[in-house]
Amino acid sequence: MGERRRLLILNKADLADPGETAAWIGLLAGLGMDALAVSLFPGGRPARDGGILSARGLRSAVERLAASGRAPTGRASKVAVLGIPNVGKSSVLNAVAGRRRAPTGARPGVTRGRQWAVASQHLWLLDLPGVLPPAPRNDAELSILALIGALPEGAYDPLEVARFLLKAMQSRLGVSRAVTVLEIDPQGRDLRGPDALLDAFAARRGLLAPGGAVDALRASQALLAAYRRGGLGPLTLEESHAGPEV
Repeated sequence: MGERRRLLILNKADLADPGETAAWIGLLAGLGMDALAVSLFPGGRPARDGGILSARGLRSAVERLAASGRAPTGRASKVAVLGIPNVGKSSVLNAVAGRRRAPTGARPGVTRGRQWAVASQHLWLLDLPGVLPPAPRNDAELSILALIGALPEGAYDPLEVARFLLKAMQSRLGVSRAVTVLEIDPQGRDLRGPDALLDAFAARRGLLAPGGAVDALRASQALLAAYRRGGLGPLTLEESHAGPEV
């Protein structure tokens, strides 16, 4: 990137654990990186709740950063919005521009090509399609990408991803808290392990196949949908102590 400045935006912060978000920002700051936690969900948290910025706060932060790097000639600063698919790049651009300039959607691949947006006479924004660099990925990385919607349907096994999510919930929240979040009545059952939780989740919601057996595929899809819309509460999938890939 040379001398060009970078601002890392931790978007959808309302879906993440606040403590982990703060830890990530501290870790990135220690590495000399500017990072902001942002929630652009309408009617979400106040602008500075737990350090999370709203659209207005994000716009102010980007304008300050652009002004600090502006050429003496007074030419507009040009900012590229980069990231993997479906992390809200176009929503970030619209928030900074102050109006809807780019199409958005809850699936990867909505942005098809380069799109310039003029936020002001001093700030131009470039929206780019999300890109996943080709690289060997382990099962955990694939599951995380699937959970956040960065992979298209058909590129992953919903059941395996659901098991990964349930393991993460039990590890981060504990079994009893995970049961509460999933709105499961334990009824004295041993709910340790992802399969037991998924079966109870399916039964609670009537996601059953003919004959009364659990429909594991429908249950997995319902669980992933609940996670993506924030129905499982704030949960961070990558803990800060693992460190970032930079």
